[in-house]
Amino acid sequence: MFRLYSGKTPESKRNSPVRTRFFRDTSVTFPKIPGRRMKGMLESLAVIHVPGSRKTEIPPRPDAEGSWVHWKTCLRSIWNGVSPSGFSEVDLDPFRSIGSVETYAGADAYGFLLEVDCGLRSPLAGETEVMGQFRELVARLPARSELFGLREVFRDLLTDAKSIRRDYLTNLGSQSYGSLTRKVLKNSERIHLLGSGKLAEEILPWLRSFRSVEVFC
Repeated sequence: MFRLYSGKTPESKRNSPVRTRFFRDTSVTFPKIPGRRMKGMLESLAVIHVPGSRKTEIPPRPDAEGSWVHWKTCLRSIWNGVSPSGFSEVDLDPFRSIGSVETYAGADAYGFLLEVDCGLRSPLAGETEVMGQFRELVARLPARSELFGLREVFRDLLTDAKSIRRDYLTNLGSQSYGSLTRKVLKNSERIHLLGSGKLAEEILPWLRSFRSVEVFC
């Protein structure tokens, strides 16, 4: 049974004594796999990473031409673009105003995105939801000429991430937050889920077997 509570969380539900955080210490080593196509484009790849989840209505824009793509997940915000001059012409101050900033260029940028896509930058090592989110990002890319090269790099990333997951990220146990949640809470009769974002949507289908699931948003 699913119940949805919108608005303010009732006081009686607010002070739960149980707080669970999932972390896994897993070290995975895999060979560096460079993008196969668009070598010049790969060398110009630039990534701006702001760790943390923030609800900013209007994210900063690195340029006015719209040649950068913003990818927001539950754990981070990432701006992907092509910048032959690196970050010398990019104003990073708007990004610093919302959090700490990390920048990656060329092969380092590709490697960083590959780690994120493989779930190696997530609390649950090898988790699969982030790859689905990246697929959605690629599918939603506008058909604009200035994004053609970036689209090709993204497709290489998906191919390489799939190969790494198949060959190296196996036997890690639960690889989605939903499956891990169901496993940990298997003896529970009532589940309280706080939030209605992307992560909550991905966890909910795994909780259908429980007698009572209450969602507070």
